[in-house]
Amino acid sequence: MGYLRRVTHQSALCIAALLLTLAGCSESSTVLDSGSSDSALPTDTGIPTDGGGDVDTGTPATDGGPGDAAVDTGAPTTDGGPADGSFPDTGVDAGSGDAGTSDSGGGDSGTADSGAADAGSPTFLTAGYDCGTIEVVDVINRGALPGDYVFSAAGDRGPTASVARGGTTLATISYDWLTTVGTVASGRAYTFSFPDLFEVIVAVPGSGPGTRNLFEINLCALDGVKVWREMGTPFVVGGVYGEFVLVGITDLGAPAGLYSFKSEGDRGPRVRAYRNGTPVGMIPYTWTTTIGSSGSGLEYTFTFPGLFDVVVAKDGAGTRNLFEVNIDMLNGTDTWTVP
Repeated sequence: MGYLRRVTHQSALCIAALLLTLAGCSESSTVLDSGSSDSALPTDTGIPTDGGGDVDTGTPATDGGPGDAAVDTGAPTTDGGPADGSFPDTGVDAGSGDAGTSDSGGGDSGTADSGAADAGSPTFLTAGYDCGTIEVVDVINRGALPGDYVFSAAGDRGPTASVARGGTTLATISYDWLTTVGTVASGRAYTFSFPDLFEVIVAVPGSGPGTRNLFEINLCALDGVKVWREMGTPFVVGGVYGEFVLVGITDLGAPAGLYSFKSEGDRGPRVRAYRNGTPVGMIPYTWTTTIGSSGSGLEYTFTFPGLFDVVVAKDGAGTRNLFEVNIDMLNGTDTWTVP
């Protein structure tokens, strides 16, 4: 009997020890699921590599773990501009005097203009423009590019004066409306100076001794309505511009107006067309493109859909690229007029 109790007691001890051992082994041998909480891979930001604002449509790669943050390896959708290759529409109508919405190119974001909102030709401000009590003696260019400009005075007595082109204010200056102004002959003309753009000189009309102040100059000379057109230097077909020759400009349906072309960027990755100083189209180009002389078959054509083909070539024999075409030719200072 005593022997049986000892065996039973020893068996119980062995069973208890076995259970403890199994419990310890189970605890120490638990394996963590490396996929269930894996956060080693960065979260997909959704920003495509083309620099655009489009959304990446690729399927993310995963490492199999439910908690994986995953890195997206899909190719981004292409960054789409307007179908005509230009940049988004500026919202300014390309028609003469239009107050409508821009129709500067197929595929742009503007609504096609029906022409119903045409306001006709603007009233131009000219040197010698007589407002009755005050005269615009002259407008002197101090660095302004070609285009249509308007001058305006703000407030009933005009504490500030501004100049704008294409609906964008370029400069604003202050003046004292109580300033006494006389005739040109009296030496008491007044100059509104817009740095690097214009000097607008006003005076009392005639040659008499009369004087007045600048009160109500915002009603005529600087009314924000009359247009000063800066003409620039006309392009000449066959003309030499630095190391380039202007082979020709072909009209593709451009509305009447004064046009200029300005390459932007150190090596001109794109060139913008302006009509009366308002942007109406932009196209990219590759400055490393090889061009040759006129008639060599290596001329280069800048095509502005619905506006112009501008054909350029190298001056003289040999070849070169389009580097510095933005300095020599497409610098925004030369103009082409469509009557």
